[in-house]
Amino acid sequence: MDVTSHEGRFANGAVTGAFAYAFGRMAEPEAEFAQMQAGGEDFVNPTEGGLRGCDRHGCGGYGASRAAGPHDGADYVSSPGQVVQSPVDGVVLRVSNPYAGDSRYSGLVVNSAGGHQVTVWYISPNAGVVGTTVYAGQGIGIAQNLGMRYSGITNHVHVRMHYGGQSVNPTTRIPTWP
Repeated sequence: MDVTSHEGRFANGAVTGAFAYAFGRMAEPEAEFAQMQAGGEDFVNPTEGGLRGCDRHGCGGYGASRAAGPHDGADYVSSPGQVVQSPVDGVVLRVSNPYAGDSRYSGLVVNSAGGHQVTVWYISPNAGVVGTTVYAGQGIGIAQNLGMRYSGITNHVHVRMHYGGQSVNPTTRIPTWP
């Protein structure tokens, strides 16, 4: 198995992602430094994909312009059917639906051990996951196909993060892959 294909790095070179989870979440000195910078929490890219760029439906970066105001999250590129990982260690609080009246799309809210509340949308949650403890890098659901609602959109998983009731740019915590 080629484990390097599952490895992500922060800008400072710290290893994170499924690689760290799969190998007992072993920390390197650089990873410990990155963990201290992020308040002692492990953060994992839920899809191991890059940030969604711009398409005819908008841009996927935090703060991107939207009709209802700035984009309150970041979109990580996904493929329909792929396993989506929990971005944090925590307890799955509940199922969350991004669109009232459209039950095709759903997600989860995870309360992290370090106080972050993380919403992951556009996934079909794993059966029985609500109320359980999950770990950063653990599969929590399957990526959905957004093309049924938005023709031509780049498929992605939306991650919204709050800490102390304030919106947090997920890309300041979660590493991205090019």
